[in-house]
Amino acid sequence: MKCFPLRSIVVSLGVLSLATGCSSISVQPKVSRAVSPSAPQRIVVADFGYSDDSDRVRVDREGQDLREFKRNLTVKMREDLTKELGRFGIPVEVTVDGKIPPGPPYWLVASQFTRVNQGSRALRVIVGLGAGGTKMETRVRVTAATRTRRTICAFRTTGGSNAESGIITSYGPLTVATFGGAAINVIGSTAHGVTEDARRTAKMIADYISQQLAQRGDIPASMAREPKILAGPVDPLGSLRN
Repeated sequence: MKCFPLRSIVVSLGVLSLATGCSSISVQPKVSRAVSPSAPQRIVVADFGYSDDSDRVRVDREGQDLREFKRNLTVKMREDLTKELGRFGIPVEVTVDGKIPPGPPYWLVASQFTRVNQGSRALRVIVGLGAGGTKMETRVRVTAATRTRRTICAFRTTGGSNAESGIITSYGPLTVATFGGAAINVIGSTAHGVTEDARRTAKMIADYISQQLAQRGDIPASMAREPKILAGPVDPLGSLRN
């Protein structure tokens, strides 16, 4: 059978559209209050921050490019989270220059990236099964608009990609018969990345907050979404371990 050089495959697939891949994001609750002082009339989303440990952000950028990457990721997370929280019928606003806009009682959602690792796209494509996978972890605290900033809930999220197999682990040597399947695998694997992890993380954060709202009777139970809950220890840097 005729075999295709890897370089030819990569070049050929570069012109194909990316398909949506699969990441897995989970929530680990840390604090949850049974009663809220009052139902929020709005939700305010603060900008995502970053852990003080700079080594927790591992991407192929440095200097100004790294600062721009972190700034863009913060904007994307804020936009995605605002969109997801807006699905539950409560007005959603964002902080302006770090300040909360004046208005009625609110819940403040303050979050921080504790790990961002873009992994290796080449390893995800060729090997898979976790090789070269991305990783994104956050910590989130939701507080009520009271003088003491009472905590409603606090939790962490963890997740990433790529758990499925790559070209080698799926198809072995590439031939005419296996090229089609390998092409689909490459397209799906290249779709994985930090951008997708951010979108899924925002959804999971919103899902967990919706559960808190529903438990307090602030939104109908039918409107809430079920988050994926992870039980496991947490290391001193805030990283979740299975």
